[in-house]
Amino acid sequence: MNYRYPTPAEGSRDNELKSTASSAPSLALLVTTNPDLAAQLGPSLREIGAVLSHAESTRDAERLADEIDHDLILVDADIPAGGALPLVRRHADAGARVCLVSSRTLGAALAVDAVRAGAVDAIDISGDVDVVQRLRAAARPQDAAPAASAERLSDLCKRLNDVREEFTGSVGGLCADLLGAYKGLSTQLDDVAMASELNSLLRQELDVESLLRTVLEFLLARVGSTNAGIFLPNQSGEYSLGAYINYDLPRDSTDLVLEELVHVLAPAFEDDRRVARFDTEADLEARLGPDAHWVGDRSLLAVACHDEHADGEEPECLAVIALFRKQHTGFSERDVRTLQIASDLFAQQLGRVIRVHHRHLPEDDWGLLSDENDAL
Repeated sequence: MNYRYPTPAEGSRDNELKSTASSAPSLALLVTTNPDLAAQLGPSLREIGAVLSHAESTRDAERLADEIDHDLILVDADIPAGGALPLVRRHADAGARVCLVSSRTLGAALAVDAVRAGAVDAIDISGDVDVVQRLRAAARPQDAAPAASAERLSDLCKRLNDVREEFTGSVGGLCADLLGAYKGLSTQLDDVAMASELNSLLRQELDVESLLRTVLEFLLARVGSTNAGIFLPNQSGEYSLGAYINYDLPRDSTDLVLEELVHVLAPAFEDDRRVARFDTEADLEARLGPDAHWVGDRSLLAVACHDEHADGEEPECLAVIALFRKQHTGFSERDVRTLQIASDLFAQQLGRVIRVHHRHLPEDDWGLLSDENDAL
């Protein structure tokens, strides 16, 4: 096989043609409705020897692109109605070199989407980048300095990494939100089931004694072993012990401790319609003062049960429920919710029972007689 090498004259002529081609002006088309962007890009485009055409709408861009083969089409990322990416994809699919540009901070996700749509680059001209080199690399990659290509690739890699980190963080946050929502929904469903079960039990009880026994048995089953007392008001406005559970109180002093707790806890919590929780002796002393020693080194839950039946009247306290046990066992948030639900439903049914049993008397004379209720 014979090879023919170009003569010096032919080689010189080829080089002259290549030089002429390289020095020919580039044709650039900018699609934007922002005149400031055109003014910002103008000097950089002139520096790379580009002649700029300006289209203010997608329709104008289509017309100019059909009439002239442009070396580079610049698409403003801030084109209204999210038209930037579809325009990038349309011209890139037609074989044009397209570059997404923005005079504002260009989000990493948008830059990556532009590259996926076919853009050769995504340039944030407000950032710390060499706009001239990036435009030259975009318009004439064969003339671009290696540093410009490296800068473009480095910038795109950084944006890809930012998107990855943002996505990873979003997924983690979303999973945490879903888990929190699931736990919240599970808690609500559990509370609804608990309320339904207890309400069906309490509605069957039509006297005070059986009602007291039922609510204490339910609390014992749900909360676990605990001391408990239900204190009822009488006609004189004082409180007496309606029913109780003794878990770890000394048998020889149970009656004394409970009688003292009637006078300590009932008046202290008769206005607390939300469960009050005390986990330390310091918390108890802050609320009860020196009388806190009757509770001792125990955690305490206490709540008042108010009759809400009378519209426009101040709800009446029908009972105070207290649960207390050793601090090392304590009470959980679930125990607090259980007592709150139980106290609300107990108050409703206790109000019904009182109204039925005392309907022939004025409400001022209703009261709960302590000798009608035995301790459990």
